[in-house]
Amino acid sequence: MPKHHHHRNPQQDHVVTAAIALPRPLPAWMQRVTMEQLAYAVLLLVPLIIRLIDLGARPLAPAEASTALRAWQASQGHAPTLDAGIPVLFTLETLTFWLLGASNALARLWPLLASSALILVLLDWRRWLGRTPTLLTATLLTFSPLLNAFARRNDGVSFALLAAALMIAGWARLQEADRRGWAPLAGGAGLALISGPVGFSGLLALLVLALFSLRKGHNLPSWPNISHLAIAVGVLLVGGTAFFMDIDALGLAAINLTTWLQAWTLPPVAVLWAALHLLVDEPLIIPLGLAGLIWGLRRRTPSSFLHPAAWLLLAVTLFQGPDAAGSRALAALFLAPLAAQFLLDFRREGDFAWNEVEPVLYGIVFEILLALTVFSLITYSRSGENSQLSLLIGAAVMAIVVSVVFVFFIGWRRLLSVGALALILSLAIYNVAEISGIGYDLAAPRYATLYAPDTRIALGDLRQTVGDISERQRGDRWALPIAILSDVPAADLLQWELRQAPLLTVVDSVSLENAPPLVIAPAGRELALSERYAGEPFRILDTWSPDQGDIRQKIAWLIFRTAPWHRPTTDVVLWADSQVLIPPESKQ
Repeated sequence: MPKHHHHRNPQQDHVVTAAIALPRPLPAWMQRVTMEQLAYAVLLLVPLIIRLIDLGARPLAPAEASTALRAWQASQGHAPTLDAGIPVLFTLETLTFWLLGASNALARLWPLLASSALILVLLDWRRWLGRTPTLLTATLLTFSPLLNAFARRNDGVSFALLAAALMIAGWARLQEADRRGWAPLAGGAGLALISGPVGFSGLLALLVLALFSLRKGHNLPSWPNISHLAIAVGVLLVGGTAFFMDIDALGLAAINLTTWLQAWTLPPVAVLWAALHLLVDEPLIIPLGLAGLIWGLRRRTPSSFLHPAAWLLLAVTLFQGPDAAGSRALAALFLAPLAAQFLLDFRREGDFAWNEVEPVLYGIVFEILLALTVFSLITYSRSGENSQLSLLIGAAVMAIVVSVVFVFFIGWRRLLSVGALALILSLAIYNVAEISGIGYDLAAPRYATLYAPDTRIALGDLRQTVGDISERQRGDRWALPIAILSDVPAADLLQWELRQAPLLTVVDSVSLENAPPLVIAPAGRELALSERYAGEPFRILDTWSPDQGDIRQKIAWLIFRTAPWHRPTTDVVLWADSQVLIPPESKQ
């Protein structure tokens, strides 16, 4: 038989070879990246980007403006009166405003970066806490309402949290006989001294931590040497004196210490409201951290050495009253690893058995009843109808009846495990709502959740009105002279908002002879001005607190922090000479 010769097609060979070719290996650096490292990268970058959104949209609160104003004055070559502010923020903002100019967003930039750096410091906690508990701790702190709120405020709390995390990392190394722990400990201590009043709570917690550890026989590997002391002194001097440009700024640390001491209170009502604020501001970390503290009484975990400091900070938050939001954030930092350890133990020792129908059914029913309870409270806070309270009572009774019935099917141990899990999920949802409410919600009106008082959006209306009058008369938004009376509420805040006006002055009083065209005075104060001046009030500050409201208002504050009613405000009056209110063309 004749032989058939098959001619090979080079193009077909090329196609076949390409089809079976192995993919190129990943670059060496990508092969070394672990899932844990990716998780930390997400926890670092995603919140950083989200927190940058509309960072400067909300006006500064009076507590924020005190530092920003003085830093801006220093950046312009003036000699500010350093009687208020945070030293480390004064230093960093002075440099920032000198290089880039001043704005609300730039004033809040450094606290945002400090909150992100906190996640990097937690990487060192893996040495003593373990990889999984540390990653869970970082996740809990990333979803902390107070940490997110202070990350978007010009306040020293973010730096105080960073300092405390450094001190914990350093002390943990010293307990492992690693003398390199003195460096982060010294740096953290120096940073705490210049990070505002909350920094002193962190130093007190470290002192208690050290005393209890030494009492249990944990001897130090060595005493700090001159290089470690140089780190603390260097951070203190460089960060607290605007890079040695203003030594007087160190005096702010003494003022902050006085503020911290004056915050302590003993009235039972104030302590009660502080406890309620603690649970509402951190609805996930605080309950789980308390459970971890109690859980840790019967077993020793890597985070057990934090227990004395955690108990101390809980007491500090209670006795500094409901306005001490910074101390509550610091307590959340110390309780976060305890909460993480409790969640891991709960997952390991809880009796769930999800392959059975009864536990799943009980969890779903219990979650629905919890949702009905919250819904009844929301509707009651809005309408005031007693029928909504009947729904609340009915849901509570139904939850008890369902639990009694299901205990015969799944046992009390499994019932408690499933019920606790449903409660944790509800707290997690509430926690996310709190993040939105106190950290990112810019709608007006809102509660003064971090400061008392806080700023209303109407402050921008005041600024706009001043600019419009000046532009209409002079063609320049900031050409008209402006006087701010020294007793006006939040004088620092008004100076910050109107800082672009070169003829802005702060005076004790005005008269018709020396009054400039525009005067800002407290509402209700009678000025020695003739009828030639016309006044317009502006509501710029919120002065409401939940202890002033009725039961419906308290419930609304507890659940979703909105205000469906008129709230007390602090007003100022903008007085304008009638001559500047007349358009220039009408005078001709």
